[in-house]
Amino acid sequence: MKNKMKLLGVAIGALVLATTGTVSAQDKPRSLDQLLRLVQQGKTSEARQNGKREAEFKQAKNRQAALLSQAKQTRVNEENRSARLEKNFEENEVSVATKQAALKEKLGSLTELFGHITSASGDLRANLETSLTSVQYPGREVFLDGLVEKMSGNDKLPSIEEIERLWFELQREAVETGRIVKFSTEVSKPNGDTSTTDVVRIGSFNIVSADGQYLKFDNLENKLKSQTTGANGIGKITAACDQAHVVQAFKMGYESNAETVPSSKKGEKSIRIALRPIDEIVEGDMVKLNPILFDFDKHNIKPQAAFELDKLVELMKKNPEMVIKVEGHTDNRGTDAYNLDLSERRARSTVQYVISKGIAKDRISGKGFGESKPAIDCGNNCTDEQYHKNRRSEFIIVKK
Repeated sequence: MKNKMKLLGVAIGALVLATTGTVSAQDKPRSLDQLLRLVQQGKTSEARQNGKREAEFKQAKNRQAALLSQAKQTRVNEENRSARLEKNFEENEVSVATKQAALKEKLGSLTELFGHITSASGDLRANLETSLTSVQYPGREVFLDGLVEKMSGNDKLPSIEEIERLWFELQREAVETGRIVKFSTEVSKPNGDTSTTDVVRIGSFNIVSADGQYLKFDNLENKLKSQTTGANGIGKITAACDQAHVVQAFKMGYESNAETVPSSKKGEKSIRIALRPIDEIVEGDMVKLNPILFDFDKHNIKPQAAFELDKLVELMKKNPEMVIKVEGHTDNRGTDAYNLDLSERRARSTVQYVISKGIAKDRISGKGFGESKPAIDCGNNCTDEQYHKNRRSEFIIVKK
């Protein structure tokens, strides 16, 4: 019986240790009653801990449920907002289209008018860049640049004052190119010095100083410059060495020519510009000039083109019976109608420039042929060089 009691005591003691953990020496049960009380206390403590854990789990579960519910509601709200925005976008598209149609209807023929204003402003700006009248009336290009920039946008319209100013400048340029006037202006001498002197402007053809010297208009510096070589054809020009320069040479009865002087660290640099008799640019029934270059989609005469066309003017002045026909050609990129119109505009500009230099209008005519008469018939497989050769102006001698 005693052995059974000992085994029971050992079993209960092991249970107490497993349930309550390590028991100090003072807590060791001294009887079965104490051992039972300790077992009961251990179960109560464990029940409290389990209840606490269960409560914490339920709280965490409730929080997760609340967050999930909040996320679902947020999604519903965003879907509703997206639907509203899509509806507003569609309504705005319809509204914008309606207002654009209304604006176009109200503008009517004004749309075409504003297009002409932009085109006229750009053409006049290009003409004034090299016009001798700009010596007498400088600064007009500032107004034209501003007007072109304004008209290039879609949110601004020209004022009545700006339209009237454009009309005035067009009329003034037309009138002034036909007048012979005397006025005072600054002239740059070969050594770089400037002085105010009286000059005579003969329309848009020439400007002559009081002592009969022909002057050149430098449109980049907006200055008149004089430079004459000695009897031996040698002259000296003072210029900045750290940049390249183009030196042009002219002589009555000779073809004008130019040479580029590259930048140099040396103090002096010598160049030779050969001039040949003007008649040598005639080959058969053609006048051979260097290519007349135009900006993309433009027909304005650039300084390079003017330099070449002045050779034709000199030739026609030397041969007063000569009659010239100008033919303008393009490459085959672009539509037929576009190329024909572009070549016509360029041919007209070329003719007008020659006439502005004092050649009678019945001695020169022009016609554009677009892409219909290529110099090299390469179809749609042209190289850049072939495209370049097809873009040309030809000067045909109708009468010598």
